[in-house]
Amino acid sequence: MDTERVSRTVAEVQGVLTMREKLFTKHSVENMAAYRAMRRDGRITDDPFGDVFLVVDGWATVRADFDEHDETIRQIAARGLTYGIHVVLTTARWSDIHSQLRDQLGTRLELRLGDAIDSVIDMRAAQGVPKQPGRGLTPDKLHFLAAVPRIDGWQRTDDLSDAARSLAETVADSWNGRRHPGSNAARGAAKPPNFPRRKGSCGCRWDWANRTCSRSGTTSPSNRT
Repeated sequence: MDTERVSRTVAEVQGVLTMREKLFTKHSVENMAAYRAMRRDGRITDDPFGDVFLVVDGWATVRADFDEHDETIRQIAARGLTYGIHVVLTTARWSDIHSQLRDQLGTRLELRLGDAIDSVIDMRAAQGVPKQPGRGLTPDKLHFLAAVPRIDGWQRTDDLSDAARSLAETVADSWNGRRHPGSNAARGAAKPPNFPRRKGSCGCRWDWANRTCSRSGTTSPSNRT
């Protein structure tokens, strides 16, 4: 997993949240519905984004490998929805998600579990979920069937990443409306000034914003990690 890109993404979403909080105060915005209307009418022009989604595919892995972002993501989940910033998580077990964060997740979908006793929706209903890919339970204990995100007519999943990318590119090519500016992380842009510091190869604390090593105080080439 790309450590640099993960950190940039979390920092960027946190930055959008901070910006939205200031804009809501500045324009006396009551709620997100009013904010969308004001952007649509041109009364707010200094926010290039619409609703923002932070998708974490594999929460247990992210917590294990990027523990420093755990609290930040919890804060985004707790404060973000009011400002049109959504957090979407996937996990193999509900127990992987701290109760404080779990309480912030308003919509929960549960695919078939290995053990129905792990269900937070209904253990008896979970036992009745068919042993078929994509089948699961809604919060209302109703069955759902998730579709494979591809439009090439195939049902296989071994090349799903390429198929999903192709779907996204096709949708983007077909869209004629206003486009969002995209993510700095996706574009590989420079890290924001408040990007978390990490250890350099020499064991020092590396400052990504200034491209300097705190031990030597010297600037390093831009390709140094």
